[in-house]
Amino acid sequence: MNQDILIRNLKIRDLISLYRAYRKLSPTSKLSFRPDYFNPLKGIRCFVTSVYFFLSTIKPIKVIMKKYYPQAEFLCLIATNKSEVVGMSHLKISRQLSDKSFSATFGVFIVDKYQNRGLGSLLVKLAIEQAEKEGILAISLTVLQENKRAIYLYEKFGFKITEERKDADLYEGEYHTVYEMRLNLRRGDK
Repeated sequence: MNQDILIRNLKIRDLISLYRAYRKLSPTSKLSFRPDYFNPLKGIRCFVTSVYFFLSTIKPIKVIMKKYYPQAEFLCLIATNKSEVVGMSHLKISRQLSDKSFSATFGVFIVDKYQNRGLGSLLVKLAIEQAEKEGILAISLTVLQENKRAIYLYEKFGFKITEERKDADLYEGEYHTVYEMRLNLRRGDK
């Protein structure tokens, strides 16, 4: 991996660069990672998610969000090369479990020219460590059945396929089968 790559928490100043990085993705990469908040047609959802990204980086606000509105919290890491965002991982707190712990959904993308350099593996590893520190007990994700590289990456970190949903994903007029994957994290005193 390039030594100029820095991985850190997302900051407000990164949002424009983050959106630019996403727009640079090839159609194949966008097929694999296309959350609603990068879709300008979603308008207000895109804006609100950007605010959540930012608010989740401010520690006192993060504590309040986690307590009163955990579904709004994101744990975002970005990979940068100088000031350019070249990758991102995020954990979105998705629900509070019965024992007051949390689960999260996960997403990751790497700009095409930085793929196959170990950056995706590093972002996944760091996101899992971040989840454990935050007391998250389970991480789930959805991956296209045809995205063998991503499936291999997630399985390498212990994710298991929990469900196959045939023709569950519609993108540009074509249906795709997806796998739901899950990683159960052990409870610790972190």
